Amino acid sequence: MHAQFAHRCETQTLTRPRDHSTADSNPLVRERGDRRRSPTRPNMSLTVVLDSNIWLNEQMLRHSVGSAVRFFLRRHSAHVVVPEVVRREVELHLEKELKELTSRLREGHRRLLGLVGELKEQVLPTDDELTVIASTAFANAGIEITDFPFSLKSARSSFEKTIRSEPPSGPKNQQFKDGVIWADCLTLAMDSPVLFITQDKAFYKAKDYKKGLADNLIEEAQQATHEISIAHDISSILERIGDPIEIDYSFLHREYYPTISDGTERLIGSEGYELAELLSGDHTVFATNDPNIGHVEFSLQYKCVHPTLSDGSLVAKGECVINSVSGNLSDFRNRGEEFHFVNAEGEQQKRNIVLGVGSIVLGHRTVQHSVRAVLDA
Repeated sequence: MHAQFAHRCETQTLTRPRDHSTADSNPLVRERGDRRRSPTRPNMSLTVVLDSNIWLNEQMLRHSVGSAVRFFLRRHSAHVVVPEVVRREVELHLEKELKELTSRLREGHRRLLGLVGELKEQVLPTDDELTVIASTAFANAGIEITDFPFSLKSARSSFEKTIRSEPPSGPKNQQFKDGVIWADCLTLAMDSPVLFITQDKAFYKAKDYKKGLADNLIEEAQQATHEISIAHDISSILERIGDPIEIDYSFLHREYYPTISDGTERLIGSEGYELAELLSGDHTVFATNDPNIGHVEFSLQYKCVHPTLSDGSLVAKGECVINSVSGNLSDFRNRGEEFHFVNAEGEQQKRNIVLGVGSIVLGHRTVQHSVRAVLDA
């Protein structure tokens, strides 16, 4: 499952009017360099708050874009805060959805069994197991999460908005929970910049994403110590904290090539060539189910020389794992080699070593959710 992150969404950033006593927040500096060891990156002073609709619609950040977001949240140690009202709503709705999905699967299996007469036994979680899954969903998100307790201050602020029919409430739409989340964001913005992601149009002027925050919320945001940014799409998080993941190809050569040298030297040596030097490299990094690691597919191109013939080239393809925090590379695996050369008759030739990995499963196979989303396009 691949995903290119070219999409950009509307993001509105609001800060209090600046004076000489208020320091500008530093933008994210994109550090480049050797990813063998822990890269030097600036401290990520950013608090991310996701509304309930984001956690639920984005499947607890477990699909492609969500996996990329989790990878970079881990990479930069960005601060994810979950208000208590969000946690309770997500856990309750998630438990209800899980039980409804399971019930439909059981009913579908029962009806299908009646039609075909014989089926493999269906194995699904029990209701008690689903309750546990819902209650531990945030703990199992794979990123560091801080809870923000429900407070009387936030409740009072939200209640006053419902009385005055001010956004995110309205004359016929009293949104107490949304008002509490907004009050929590204002409190959090006293300590660090806040990025609030919500698809609830009650927060937006004229209920239009493109128009940004409602006027009364703009006025409140401008009184905060730090900026408050709002967006309706989680890809806006990638715009703030996503950065190129560079790899030192010289290091990759030193670590990886010795594991394939015997085979490659036989391949090029059979035509009278020798390996001369590393010319270039290429790589693509993918987010995976585990935000602590990324999957890297790479290729290294080498110059090959012959005593009498034109130079040839060898492309060595491999894959490995990159640690999202330290940038360390490990678990190298070979994906094959391509050798291009010109023979004595002046004809272009190509020789391949292709490797494949397969498996055979006997009996009832367990299927696991798998994601592989492109981080470097």
